[in-house]
Amino acid sequence: MNSRVWKPETRSEQRFFYRYRVDPRAYAILKPHGIEQGQVIDISLGGISLCYYAHGWRVEDIDELDICLVDGGCRIRRIPCRSVSDIVLRDRTRSYAMVVRRRGLRFDRLDANKLRQLKKFIGEYTLNEVRIDDVAKSLP
Repeated sequence: MNSRVWKPETRSEQRFFYRYRVDPRAYAILKPHGIEQGQVIDISLGGISLCYYAHGWRVEDIDELDICLVDGGCRIRRIPCRSVSDIVLRDRTRSYAMVVRRRGLRFDRLDANKLRQLKKFIGEYTLNEVRIDDVAKSLP
């Protein structure tokens, strides 16, 4: 299986990090409010994407998130990030009150400890075959 999820159309769209599909038990809690959470779709050392239900409003001022597992508590807390995309997906509900959105977040100002925690999470909770040399190549 190819561990690259996204193929760039042009050179300017090239991603710097490999993206890995994540265990479906993983979710993220968006901060500072901590009230919005979403299922993690994929992750890299550079960012994360997730799907969430927007309850008629958009979360604009996200500055950090926690990555958790449904049955295992939080794995990584207080990851600094910023939003880079937020799109409406096909309406998977039959209600107009809740819209499914996909949010892309870029990790921001990661210290060595957070980077180590992300590498460990990628190694343990992704569905793709992750080789250590692939993770090493993704380092800035």
